[in-house]
Amino acid sequence: MNLFKYFSNRSLKRIFFGSLGPPPKSELDPVLQPPTAQEEKDAAYGYDVVVEFSEGYIHENWYFNGLRHRSHGPAYTQYDADTRDILDTSYYELGKLHRNDGPAVRYTRDHTTREEYYFEGALHREDGPSVYEVDPRTGEAREERFHLKGVEIEQDALPRLDIEEIK
Repeated sequence: MNLFKYFSNRSLKRIFFGSLGPPPKSELDPVLQPPTAQEEKDAAYGYDVVVEFSEGYIHENWYFNGLRHRSHGPAYTQYDADTRDILDTSYYELGKLHRNDGPAVRYTRDHTTREEYYFEGALHREDGPSVYEVDPRTGEAREERFHLKGVEIEQDALPRLDIEEIK
């Protein structure tokens, strides 16, 4: 694995590891381009960001105080190294999968798109399935599961349950 971009602890740095040296300019665009103004601002607040290449993928990881965390976007993003298409995104808040306004985990593999909804580290969704897998070519659902506060429930029980009663 070669690490190509890193910034941390109130100082912005660019470090190139491995025997290959700096990647060609074409590999820096659009994923590994120079830090944006938002990235520079995040570095000043103590975020650590690591972007690395491995086996045809680019991984972007955001950390705050050693925990995966990002308040304005996904804390983990995986890109296809050739096409730069986004394959995976995961939203974390202080080390726990969490997102208020959509799926905390979304990935696409082998003609399958999967979304998982988390609240404070537990599978949770009040208005639909917490785990949803669909074939994007046909739109056919392959899997639907329902959870409240990490407890799996039947779909027809979703509107009847008092969420505060779920442990």
